[in-house]
Amino acid sequence: MIQVQEITFNLYDFFKTVKKHWKMVLSITAISTVISISTMGIKFFSTPKLYAITMFIEPGTISGANGKKIPLDSANEIDERIKNKVYRWKLKGELIKPFAGVNLNFDVLNPEETDLVKIVSIQEKNNAANGIKLMNALFVEFYNDNEEKIKIRKMQLKERLDDINAAIAAKNNMIELRNENVITLNKRKKSLRSSRKRYNAALPEKEKVCLDDNKKTEKEIKDLNSQKSKVSLAEADIRNIALFREPKAERVIVNQKLWFYPIGGAIMGFVIGSSLACIIELRKKYNDKV
Repeated sequence: MIQVQEITFNLYDFFKTVKKHWKMVLSITAISTVISISTMGIKFFSTPKLYAITMFIEPGTISGANGKKIPLDSANEIDERIKNKVYRWKLKGELIKPFAGVNLNFDVLNPEETDLVKIVSIQEKNNAANGIKLMNALFVEFYNDNEEKIKIRKMQLKERLDDINAAIAAKNNMIELRNENVITLNKRKKSLRSSRKRYNAALPEKEKVCLDDNKKTEKEIKDLNSQKSKVSLAEADIRNIALFREPKAERVIVNQKLWFYPIGGAIMGFVIGSSLACIIELRKKYNDKV
């Protein structure tokens, strides 16, 4: 019959074993830590230095029909324009020629409680200067695109002003015609004094109608002049996109959690060393039993 020898090994035995073979455990732990630190150094120095190119822009505005300012650009609209295929081709074609190797990916943000738009591009150190040039070129593209929108809006406002001026001129002509009619009625009253009784019911009534109509028309002209002022203010209030802060490069500290390397190496070395020490002790106990 084969007898199985039972070998016990508890926590006390573990610490006793580690203490007994402390030189081996410490050596393996030290070697593992050194290897990990070397790996950390290689990782740190091989990682390219990155710079965040940041630009803040103030969106352009136009005035709506109710006088409320309407932004020409929002963060979402700018983001869509940058991601648009046609716009990307334009960047790659016209803008990127002098800036080979520049990253064309942008993060578009809207800082809280502001109307500003923040555009960020991450570039490697050797492309940081070109990244700033690219950001400036990007701003010029936005500006030129908005000029088309502004041109259309100004044309619409000019047409509106022309319509208002035409309406005012027409109403002034109506007032002049009524005034001439009133003068004619007065002349007729004077020339027909002998027949005044016949015209007492007709002429004053016609004169009153003309004067009342003139008052209404003058009020309409006043309203039109008020609209004209609003349109003129709206035209003066049109503003294109503007640089709030010029593109600036700032070093990005990438959180690579490099501290994990030496700590992880020390723990791994201790585990390996203590495991080997325990194997040695267990094998020794087994041989003693046999």
